[in-house]
Amino acid sequence: MNVTRQQQIDAVMIELDGTDNKSKLCDNAILGISLAVSIAAAAASGRSLYKHLNTNASVLPVPQACLINGGLHAGNDLDIQEFCIMPTACLCKIQNP
Repeated sequence: MNVTRQQQIDAVMIELDGTDNKSKLCDNAILGISLAVSIAAAAASGRSLYKHLNTNASVLPVPQACLINGGLHAGNDLDIQEFCIMPTACLCKIQNP
């Protein structure tokens, strides 16, 4: 399959899985393959991944860091899912958009 056909590749994986919750192929495996396809397509086109995913992008994605994890899968009694931080401004510019 051609890596530039992201939606088609994702649709084939979901169809092959055949379950409502992606339990046959595993949702993490499907996600990993989908991300690998995106990275390969970006490399094939000679663009950065963020530019490949959004050709109108003029800034890099904003990073986010989780400091505290809670919720159902965290193995603790916290009533929150996540407590995250992210920058509100960036003084740098993209050199090679």
